[in-house]
Amino acid sequence: NLFMPQTAYVTGAVAIHDLFLLEKDICFVNTLFSCVARVSNRHSFVPLWQPPFITRLMPEDRCHLNGIALQNGRLRYAVALGTTNHAAGWRENKASGGCVIDVPTGEIVYQGLSMPHSPRLYENKLWLLNSGHGELGVLDQDRWQPVTELPGFLRGLAMQGGYAFVGLSKAREKATFGDTPITDKKLQCGVQVIRASTGAVEAWLEFQTGIEEIYDVQFIPNCRHAFVLGFQKDDINRVFNFAEQTPSHGL
Repeated sequence: NLFMPQTAYVTGAVAIHDLFLLEKDICFVNTLFSCVARVSNRHSFVPLWQPPFITRLMPEDRCHLNGIALQNGRLRYAVALGTTNHAAGWRENKASGGCVIDVPTGEIVYQGLSMPHSPRLYENKLWLLNSGHGELGVLDQDRWQPVTELPGFLRGLAMQGGYAFVGLSKAREKATFGDTPITDKKLQCGVQVIRASTGAVEAWLEFQTGIEEIYDVQFIPNCRHAFVLGFQKDDINRVFNFAEQTPSHGL
């Protein structure tokens, strides 16, 4: 399967994280401006929601909002690396400043995580990554329950068929990943497949050269081999996708 771009939206460098559809709108976590937004034909983005502790949308990455969990096509939970309301404030407590926010109410339902990412609702449970500890786990009745610990900074989670597909990064940049529990551990970059019921590693893929960070993991149904054609290589100028010609009865 070849996936190639047909339409592009210019948002500027807003540190886009989780990307998803709300009805037919392309939406994303706008980390730089601490909000959830949708794309627009007229604006860089249209804000949809922001944490209640963010008083003004500024390009300051105030809390490093980065993940959204959807439920029935609506925003349900969000994760951020802090509850701070000033520029890059989340950096002050990377080890335990992370939180989970109930989007409809704005309530902070859990605090004390280390750089959490990728919240996902699966089988009526909220799964997420406690990335600074290298943990995959479940937030159950306001209690964090680790399922397994993996050798990487975790970012990117897809749940399918009783398995969790988790992205691991080496996290070598001390300015971002320093002062977290995994800093001094030997880390890997790749994807691991975890049995959700037991936490056992069922399969893994490790990148030993060329790639050091994974930003997201997605499950593509009915596809064994996928290739994504981007804008940065000349190949995009030589690949064409056009509709079949319809019969004409005189032009």
